[in-house]
Amino acid sequence: SGRIYFLFAVISFPFLSIYAISIGSIRGSGNPRRSLIGVIVTNASFILFGLLYVKGFRMGVAGAGLALLCSRILGAGTGLFLLKNLKNAILIERWIPKKIVWPSFTAGRELLLIL
Repeated sequence: SGRIYFLFAVISFPFLSIYAISIGSIRGSGNPRRSLIGVIVTNASFILFGLLYVKGFRMGVAGAGLALLCSRILGAGTGLFLLKNLKNAILIERWIPKKIVWPSFTAGRELLLIL
């Protein structure tokens, strides 16, 4: 059962890195209150998804892993939304080139080979 949760955790690493970079950028721009929105959304969604999957659907450890993955995906999306759409000191005129972003998406790839 630990392997199942670890698999979900490894799959969620790219979303965690996007979340951490975007929320850290907002916090670094001098607006810690706005970055708190992303933290609250991520943590609240983890609790709600955990209750839904573990207790509601009785998925056990797989439900906890799925809740982790869903909350990190939602956190990454929230972080990018806050970074792109709200008035920040950081201006994003276009998306970052793939060669710069790609290492974030390959994070944890070696860990998948272990499983």
